[in-house]
Amino acid sequence: MKRASPLFAVLLSACANRPAHVDPMAWHAESLKATEASEVGAPASGSAGEKAAVEKFRAFFGDLREDRIKKDIRSVYAPDVRFNDTLKSIRGVDPLEHYLVETARNVESCKVEIDEVLTSSSGVYVRWRMGIRFKKFHQGATQESIGMTHLRFDKEGRVVYHQDYWDSGANLFEKIPLLGSGIRAVKRRL
Repeated sequence: MKRASPLFAVLLSACANRPAHVDPMAWHAESLKATEASEVGAPASGSAGEKAAVEKFRAFFGDLREDRIKKDIRSVYAPDVRFNDTLKSIRGVDPLEHYLVETARNVESCKVEIDEVLTSSSGVYVRWRMGIRFKKFHQGATQESIGMTHLRFDKEGRVVYHQDYWDSGANLFEKIPLLGSGIRAVKRRL
């Protein structure tokens, strides 16, 4: 019997663990309100503290590995972090650690290169490129993606809000056998 690919397992887990009643827009609005600078004591826009926080984030995702996640996650992410990567909404550093460790276990490598950082009074926006090599999915091929992340930090420079914006359909789901062909067929008809 053929085993499911690790990517499929991660995606299924992401869908299975998301409560059906969660309204993504309400979750987003509540998360933004809870992580306003006045609520979390964020470093000033463009300050040395904010720059140091961005550098911690850059190093953490530069080469995402299980050992690095376990060692560094609590210095990069706040205990009550609100995280959404378009696949899963997570609240809290412990569930985030579990999710990222599972992701790291299912890949040969996952590297994110930050191309641009923009700061504003509402947080930091990071434009990135990701290269990911799955252990059992498209072996030997690096799947590439581009995206943007909206970050907010607390007074210790830890991420309290992480919202990714990327096309998970084209950059992930379309690469899954059967599912991908179905998505591409729908897109051709639009």
